[in-house]
Amino acid sequence: MLNYKYATEFKVAAYTKIKALMGKHTWDEVRLVKKIHRLPTMWVFTYKEDLDGFIIRFKAYLVVRGDL
Repeated sequence: MLNYKYATEFKVAAYTKIKALMGKHTWDEVRLVKKIHRLPTMWVFTYKEDLDGFIIRFKAYLVVRGDL
């Protein structure tokens, strides 16, 4: 993502998403202990286009593997 031509727009989208998730108190930070299983997360970046194909919005999602 860092080498993509829209990297700065996606960084802003990720920052906005993290800010929104923290504002909703979506998770709690805990000290990592060996007995606790940590869920892997990753970012998904996409953008929304209008009918003419112009990008109107950049989106970022922080997702976790649902099968774990």
